[in-house]
Amino acid sequence: MGSQLTKNYDCEKEPYMHAGLHNMWKVFRGRKKAAPNNEVSIFMFDKKQGKTKMAKVMQSTYDTLKADAVNLTKFRHPSLLNLVEAPLEDKTVIVFISEPVEFNLAALASDHQLRDRIPTDVDLKCMVLELMECVNFLHSNAKTIHMNLSPENIYVTAEGKLKVGGLNFIQPFTTAEPI
Repeated sequence: MGSQLTKNYDCEKEPYMHAGLHNMWKVFRGRKKAAPNNEVSIFMFDKKQGKTKMAKVMQSTYDTLKADAVNLTKFRHPSLLNLVEAPLEDKTVIVFISEPVEFNLAALASDHQLRDRIPTDVDLKCMVLELMECVNFLHSNAKTIHMNLSPENIYVTAEGKLKVGGLNFIQPFTTAEPI
């Protein structure tokens, strides 16, 4: 994984999860070298994945992927994925670094090794409440609609807290007068 963009982090060699839009992000566990107790999740997109398409389409895909992290820098809410470092890009990869997450809901549904991590009914209700509070924040405070809410973009921390990512497609809105 030796990208210069992650030189300040010790990172596992293999991703522990795929996430985001069409599971295009590979997610690695990492630690900041200057603070080894500071765990992070490193989201990385290898641009070689898209080399088979036309350049115009590839640039559009790159811009859409980068929008996920760029838009996370615009909002602060306890249930939004917290960025440690904004997205960086070089010729080969796009990278952003977030607070540590354990898995996303898509992995929870499909990975048999995570079966013991399925939340209890009470925990599930708390997670749904966290999700609704986050969506309400985006609608009421940020005047924005999250148009990519899917299991691939909803993460769970080691503490069982829900974190929303996937802000690739957000839409600002203004409230209109009723007709």
